[in-house]
Amino acid sequence: MRNLLIFVFMITGLNSFSQYEKHIGVYENKAESEDGIKIEYELSLNSDGTFLFHFYQDQICYTDDDRAKGKWTVENNIILFRVNRKTDIDETHKLDFVNTKAKTENGLLKFYDSEIFWINEIELKKK
Repeated sequence: MRNLLIFVFMITGLNSFSQYEKHIGVYENKAESEDGIKIEYELSLNSDGTFLFHFYQDQICYTDDDRAKGKWTVENNIILFRVNRKTDIDETHKLDFVNTKAKTENGLLKFYDSEIFWINEIELKKK
């Protein structure tokens, strides 16, 4: 009986890891308009369960250079972002990804639920 329980836990763990592993990588979306406005998004989902997000926008009158960091997990094929507001938010990493969710499909990651209003519906392609 004990061996059967160990086997079940191992299979469950391997299945969870394989679901997790397929999301690891760098996702990006870069665009430049005809009038020279650059918008770039980059998200790294690291194998250690951490993430880094970078948003860059260069317009004539201003530039945005926003970043976020924290941890990510996968539940039911949904990527959940977690942020420790005491350690993950600082002078460089100002975006708060608390309660942000994304899905991946066919090499695209799509944010669909975030308290950061402008991130909803953004699609990033896996490098």
